[in-house]
Amino acid sequence: MVGGTRQDLKFSVLSCEKLLLTRLNSS
Repeated sequence: MVGGTRQDLKFSVLSCEKLLLTRLNSS
């Protein structure tokens, strides 16, 4: 359970980074 949650957190963080990067590239 803990490991899965950790992976989820990692995934969401990566998604956030991708969103930020795309936004920066757009502007």
